[in-house]
Amino acid sequence: MNDQSLENALLHLAGVSTEVMLRTIVAEDVTPEYVSWMNDEEVTRYTEIVHEKQRHEEVLDFVETKFKSKNEVLFGIFIKSLHIGNIKLGPVNWRHKTSEISFIIGNKAYWGKGYAASAIGIVASYAFDDLGLAKITAGVLTPNVGSARALEKSGFSIEGVRKQQYELGGKRVDSLIFGRLAS
Repeated sequence: MNDQSLENALLHLAGVSTEVMLRTIVAEDVTPEYVSWMNDEEVTRYTEIVHEKQRHEEVLDFVETKFKSKNEVLFGIFIKSLHIGNIKLGPVNWRHKTSEISFIIGNKAYWGKGYAASAIGIVASYAFDDLGLAKITAGVLTPNVGSARALEKSGFSIEGVRKQQYELGGKRVDSLIFGRLAS
């Protein structure tokens, strides 16, 4: 993308298996179910939002802020027309051609089925092939085995460990730093 902006990001990205489809999240996607994910402690336990109750207004503000951003894009992860989670690319550092990703599968019926890994792969292809990025990183708390596995299945590898970086359930836990380079 030569204008170094994500504001015109593709609205639809499809995976190799057409089962997983990503599209930019818009205000109409902020449903009661989506908001309920953000308040489900099991869904958000490895995120910072676990510490705050999320109301419709906060989730909507987050979605609208990402939609207007020039260096971040928030995609919904869809199976057919069912919104099961989100994946965010950004912020993008255009000078160094790097970015971070974060993701969540909010619909627990879809946990452990490879949908996060598919979404990560789709976003990585978009970042490398369409945006010309050189590297993507992601951070995962060590107890979050599912997210670590999804990143590894998508070609990411552990680049570092931040010892006792976060408090989780009254205990200090490490954070793993994953990275993937463009092929």
